[in-house]
Amino acid sequence: MACGKGKIPDQTIVTGDSFEITLPELEQVLRAAPPVRREEVAPARRALLNALIGQKLLAEAADKEKLDERPEVVQQIAAARRAILANAYVRKIGKDDEKIPDSEILRYYEGHPGLFKDRLEFTVDEFALPLADARLSAYTKILNDRGFDALKSALAERMPDVAVVSRTLASSDLPAEIGNAAARLKPGSDVAYRTATALHLGRVVSVQPKPMPLESARDAIVGLIAQERRQTLVAAAVEDLKRTRHVRIVNADLSKMAAK
Repeated sequence: MACGKGKIPDQTIVTGDSFEITLPELEQVLRAAPPVRREEVAPARRALLNALIGQKLLAEAADKEKLDERPEVVQQIAAARRAILANAYVRKIGKDDEKIPDSEILRYYEGHPGLFKDRLEFTVDEFALPLADARLSAYTKILNDRGFDALKSALAERMPDVAVVSRTLASSDLPAEIGNAAARLKPGSDVAYRTATALHLGRVVSVQPKPMPLESARDAIVGLIAQERRQTLVAAAVEDLKRTRHVRIVNADLSKMAAK
């Protein structure tokens, strides 16, 4: 539908020559986006809409040039479809609506003191380096061998645009690889951990107790227990499907790796 021709459907929010974006398309993008503060909602919504417009224009241009027929693109589309369907099956068997008894919530609370009643809050000065940076292992080695001050000097020379950021986070926010050792972290301790987009290399500036009472932790515990149950169900489903489909690794080298 061309711009300015005919009545625009109620669900259409962007139009162009043979181009449109609907409200459900934008809402799908918004649901997948991380939460933001109230004052950031409007600019974040505009940014996501502009990103969706660009993505859809580029996708349609690629489709017009039949880039979806290239072997590597065919593989990527198949991988994306596989991931979507697998996630849909996980949601189907997840049983998220199953009620979790108070006794199990209390047992989880008492069994994970570092997340709740012994929870700590840290202020950390850190560098957040993109995971795509090829020098991450070298920077981690500098931190481990010579400390944060040496890392700061090295980055000032090699990446002057990267600045130290002060961040406050709780022990419950830390990834599992250092979350279990959070009680041993002191002011002056160097830390390294990964998030979805970055490698964080830093130094602890301060530590203070930040306990979370049971009632405040209840919703988080319910979510964690549900996640563990879902992981158990999924693992059992995968093993059952392996047996019924007679799945086995036939490559000798890969078979040895899988057995370790």
